[in-house]
Amino acid sequence: MPRALLTLALIVAGLFDVIPSAYPVQPAGLHAAIVPTVLDGDTVEVQLAERTKRLRLIGMNTPQRNGDTEKAAVAQQADQRCFQETGQCIAGVIRAYWEQNGGLPVFGYPITALASETNAEGFTGPTQWFERDRLEDHSVEGKGVLAGRLGAQKLMMQGRPWEMLPKGTPGRTDCVFFNETGHSLCPPFRAYWERNGGLARFGYPISEQVGEANDSGFVGTMQWFERRRMEAHPELSPPYDVLLGLLGREVRGGSMGAPVPPPPPPPPPAGGAIAGQVRFRGAPIGGVSLRLQRCVPDSCITALATVTDSAGNYRFVGAPTLPPSNVYYVQYDNDPQYGNTDDPARLVVWFSRDITAYAAGGSADGGSFDIANVELLTPPDEATVSLPATFTWSRRGIANDRYAVGFAAPDGEELCYSALTEQTSLVVDNAFRLRCEMNVNRPYEWYVYVANGDFTTGFGYSYYYRLVTLTTGQAPLPPPPPPAPPAPTANPRVGCDAAYPTVCIPSPPPDLNCPQIPFRNFRVLPPDPHNFDGNNDGVGCET
Repeated sequence: MPRALLTLALIVAGLFDVIPSAYPVQPAGLHAAIVPTVLDGDTVEVQLAERTKRLRLIGMNTPQRNGDTEKAAVAQQADQRCFQETGQCIAGVIRAYWEQNGGLPVFGYPITALASETNAEGFTGPTQWFERDRLEDHSVEGKGVLAGRLGAQKLMMQGRPWEMLPKGTPGRTDCVFFNETGHSLCPPFRAYWERNGGLARFGYPISEQVGEANDSGFVGTMQWFERRRMEAHPELSPPYDVLLGLLGREVRGGSMGAPVPPPPPPPPPAGGAIAGQVRFRGAPIGGVSLRLQRCVPDSCITALATVTDSAGNYRFVGAPTLPPSNVYYVQYDNDPQYGNTDDPARLVVWFSRDITAYAAGGSADGGSFDIANVELLTPPDEATVSLPATFTWSRRGIANDRYAVGFAAPDGEELCYSALTEQTSLVVDNAFRLRCEMNVNRPYEWYVYVANGDFTTGFGYSYYYRLVTLTTGQAPLPPPPPPAPPAPTANPRVGCDAAYPTVCIPSPPPDLNCPQIPFRNFRVLPPDPHNFDGNNDGVGCET
């Protein structure tokens, strides 16, 4: 039943007031205790804490339903299991699969309702997203519930298809080597894989163990699988020394999913203050230290300091009148010196919008912003690249985000930065290098700015920077990797459309366009199913 069509009111004599609910969610703590029995078309009997009460279902602004329809609605309500943490419910075969295959530690909480979707592999049907997974109901095909290939999809979104990752080498006695993908499964991930469902649950390994920082803030050893990403936590005791990554949230909020909508703005400041709200990955965050900076053209000083409350709101009270030619702005520093934990999952700094006029005792909007980090992807640290070269980074999944790449000398002096873009890649050519006055064969720092709309509304930049050396000739080639064992298929580009021979892009559906992929200026052959080559010159997504 569409939940927007029915408002339920539970009337329990002696136990509850009327409890309106726009969503089919049980009152906290009651779900497991309620076992309804239908008495007639609009009354059910429930056993609650060994006491029997009768409830009347009241349809609000809905047409009358016959007894059979009412009974179906009650049965559907009884089958649901709901979670206050996310406001979502699971039911039917999805709930059964979730509960029988590991529950919360394996899948996490549901983060969407069940809905019909078309995924990257072409399946269209009932789909529900969880923090760590995506479950698909293939019952009409006789396959039951299947998990999505989120590991492979996330790597594709990052512009590094698993088929192009370095292969492993067989031989270790404590590992299992899979010819199907050319990768090894070794401790500590092997025991977790074998103990918790193996191939059916996780799929084949599609990378070796690597040290990385991911979109969810984890930094350490991890391994990618077709359906999951495992993360090693040696600081924790078994069985928690291996945890599953939050791929459901990362993929759902990434470049192929909907951005995280901004929460409602904070209430207007009361009693005269410069106020706003701080968020982390779309959710308000408390305990964040901030500074109110007062600046003249040549220097800045800290006027006030404060900490966000549990709802992420901040208020600077008592700021003096701002003299002419001065500005206030709010600054976040990812630095223990300023009261914050050094956290790689957050931006290194954020500067809010300028406040150009302020009278003591008045109220002003200091700006609301998100401090989640931007992950740098390619080129890797200390790489030497031949121009033109493509620089890529991850999307934060925050509405209205735009990005720019900055370059600085090794001493930290900024040389230039690119224009803001909604894309997650930038092609740097020789003309760009000359405009930035960067020399060849010298290392430079690169990093990514993020602004919520434009620089005037506030901006920050990535926690990490990387060193890169630019050349205008052929870059030195790394030593070739050891030969991989032959795969069981004759086509090494499984899942890649043959119309794009130099990159790996899946065939439709879904239909993709240039902003949804990280590749630029690649070769295109007929029939070009995604229509990347609009002018038919054989080059796709030209810059």
